[in-house]
Amino acid sequence: GLWGYFIMPNHYELWMVVLKINICQVAALLFIRRFLNLKSHSLLIDRSLLALAAVCIIGVVSNLLGYPSVSRATADYVAMSYILLIPIGIYAHKKGVKNALLFTASWVIFIIGMTLASLRLSGHINDTPLAEWMIYAGGFIEVILLCTIMVLRIRAMKKEKLVIQKKLDSALENAQDNNKIKDQFLNVFSHELRTPINGILGASQILAFEDLTSEQTELVDIIHSSSDILLELINDLLDISSLEVGENRLILKQLDFPVLIQNLFNMFRIEARNK
Repeated sequence: GLWGYFIMPNHYELWMVVLKINICQVAALLFIRRFLNLKSHSLLIDRSLLALAAVCIIGVVSNLLGYPSVSRATADYVAMSYILLIPIGIYAHKKGVKNALLFTASWVIFIIGMTLASLRLSGHINDTPLAEWMIYAGGFIEVILLCTIMVLRIRAMKKEKLVIQKKLDSALENAQDNNKIKDQFLNVFSHELRTPINGILGASQILAFEDLTSEQTELVDIIHSSSDILLELINDLLDISSLEVGENRLILKQLDFPVLIQNLFNMFRIEARNK
């Protein structure tokens, strides 16, 4: 669009040319903002480029509504601001943006080419084949540089994707190793807990055959029922491992609800009584 601005000055007033310039400038500004990753480094510069793009959009709308003078003004205003892209590119390079220098070089060549074209068309420099060749050579070099930048950007994105994939694979492998360690711990821990609980159950069963008072018998029953509950909890730990490997199975069995409530009542009755 800007090329048409300098190459076809006599046709600049045509609404299609002005419209083309504004639309291309919107695309260029959005590309610059994205390529230099300005949102991560400078919110002020990022918002400024968005504001310039909004000005171009106003130019597009005003052109379509029949106000070409407003559209031309927006195109000229934004075009003059392109000189600021050089320090912005250098700033992005200092912030670590890859290929920012190539980007800056392409805009320097672009500005030089447009300046030469403007001077040639306005008669300030002689209209020689050399001058004309330099203008087109500048445009050609700029296009080559921008294409090179895009190729390098795509290659960098592919490398970043490979790095992220390797990190994900490593994280998955670590998670699997951690799961194995956890399963081994649960197996060992649950088996170790069974030994003292079996001792408690055995002792409570032996005590049940002794000549005990009613209160002692009640306490032995509490020990026995509490040990059974603890043993079930240990079995639940083993079921976790089975669930993770898909080897779990459901077992249907009858539940004596009044007995369950009575056991819970007995477990907490002594503690409640002590309080």
